[in-house]
Amino acid sequence: MKQLYPLLIVVLCFTACKQDPDFEEIDLGYDYFPTTSGTYIEYDVDSIHYGITVETTSFQLREVITDDFVDEEGQRAYQLEQRVMTGFRPMFGPSSAPITLRKE
Repeated sequence: MKQLYPLLIVVLCFTACKQDPDFEEIDLGYDYFPTTSGTYIEYDVDSIHYGITVETTSFQLREVITDDFVDEEGQRAYQLEQRVMTGFRPMFGPSSAPITLRKE
């Protein structure tokens, strides 16, 4: 019986080691974010602030791609503008920031 253990270990080592098949490149979803000028995404946001009292605020946030350009590093970047709305009136004026989508 003791002689079977080394033989069993050797057989398991050779049968367990197999070549990995070639894997396809995984799509990480970099194309998900809209990059066409004029496209937007709207979010319904609920904010709850816990303090002495509980205050709940609901609003809509719209992110709009307003422009595209080449940044200092030579990569394509996009101008993202955020608009916050409560009901049909803007709560804040639009704020904007440049964003760059990187595949890292």
